[in-house]
Amino acid sequence: MKITMTRCFVALCLMMAASTTANAQFGSLLKKAKDKATSAVKSVTDDVKKSTKSATSSTAATAKSAATSTAETATDAPIDDKTGYASSLDDGAVTTDFTKWPKALVLRGNFKPSKEALAADPQASVTTVEKHWTKSPAEIRAIYEHALNPKIFPYQPYYTEDNRLFYEPDSMAARYTYLQATQLMAAYDYNHYNWPKWGDFVRYKEDNKVVPRAEYALNSFLASFVADPASREGAWNLIKFLVMCDYIPGLITIPVDDPYKYLTTVEGKEMQLNEKETDRQNRWSGAKLTAPSMLEAMTPFNTHASIVVSALVTAEKGAKEGKYLAALSYLREARKAMKLLKERDDYPNDEDSKQLEIMYERVDKRWEEFVDAVYASSSEGVAMPKAHTVAANIQAKAEAEGKKVWGDNLVKTIFTESTWHEFKSPKWPYPVTHRAMSVDYIEKVGDNYFVNHWNFQQMYDNGKPGTRYQITAANGNHREKVNYK
Repeated sequence: MKITMTRCFVALCLMMAASTTANAQFGSLLKKAKDKATSAVKSVTDDVKKSTKSATSSTAATAKSAATSTAETATDAPIDDKTGYASSLDDGAVTTDFTKWPKALVLRGNFKPSKEALAADPQASVTTVEKHWTKSPAEIRAIYEHALNPKIFPYQPYYTEDNRLFYEPDSMAARYTYLQATQLMAAYDYNHYNWPKWGDFVRYKEDNKVVPRAEYALNSFLASFVADPASREGAWNLIKFLVMCDYIPGLITIPVDDPYKYLTTVEGKEMQLNEKETDRQNRWSGAKLTAPSMLEAMTPFNTHASIVVSALVTAEKGAKEGKYLAALSYLREARKAMKLLKERDDYPNDEDSKQLEIMYERVDKRWEEFVDAVYASSSEGVAMPKAHTVAANIQAKAEAEGKKVWGDNLVKTIFTESTWHEFKSPKWPYPVTHRAMSVDYIEKVGDNYFVNHWNFQQMYDNGKPGTRYQITAANGNHREKVNYK
């Protein structure tokens, strides 16, 4: 585990400039993305300032109007513990153009930044609505200050020096954090036996108090959606939040000495956590369960759909330019956004939706290609395995089984031993069930070669070797980049 000073960041390795200008109508957006993908996205650049610019919201004006229509008189409505939204005092007081707002989760009222926020945060006085948003920075920060549930968003007040980075999804802190997350997610996607640990902590308030770096992204992504759920940026940030929650903490762990205690060891020193790891996990788990219904209720369909389109187009663009980590990240976001889109009650059964599904399936088929390319770019590769000679009929059977798995990508079948190992049933009278030898299959994916470590098995019939053969993946790291010769 390592600790990072709050104001000190590693130079950011830019993933890509995100993405495209979307038309107001869903059908036009789809046609543009499908027929003219190369002109639908901005060129990928290494300019960090452009790394999080997103596509124009297809319904920004409509969403702005709808969001404005929900603003009643200022209220001190109680806050829902699970959602972070202020609960409505009574159902009849809610007015909105959206027909599916959860009645108990409505955020309403004209919140204004306090004099303390105005003094500490220059953005708290900016009233111009920026591109891809439906609320101004001042409106968003007023919600950060007054409407967020501190049980869900504990870094309060938002505008202090210690807390501000937990509410800036476009900051270097959040971008670098998300980049770290994408690298760890890619590592797991390649090898499901590898459960990465993310032991990066940042100091918080006191010299001996820390929080996991992941909080920079998780807190800022969800907070921006809660503050502006009708916007393109807010909704896309929610998708990123949900993607991270799919991996953390189940597949990517944040190591602490004891998840039920406030103390842990970081770089050999005993440090105090801002909250117990179990509490932090429960906080985001509850938000993850609630967020999808909030997305359907508060994000216009066209805005949601345009995220899918832009993520798919940008993934293809990244792959074309050899930026596979970015391509994989955008495809991962497209997968999450598409799943939630198809679960919406207002998902239409029309030609536009069919075209979107065709486009999605075309890009989604490249998932394994992207995963392999990310791994290959970071691996030096292992040496070719040493071949052992086996009977010609066994070699032929093994190659036939390999063809079933890898098809035309299979370039070579190599037995790494020539002696059979017999395996018996655990039940009396303990008959032999099969025998096996280790075999390596070399496959070519794009410009890279991979070795797959498998077992070739011959099944027994009535205590004797039979005519049935099969292959199974070996335990552990059974696939590696190989220096093919």
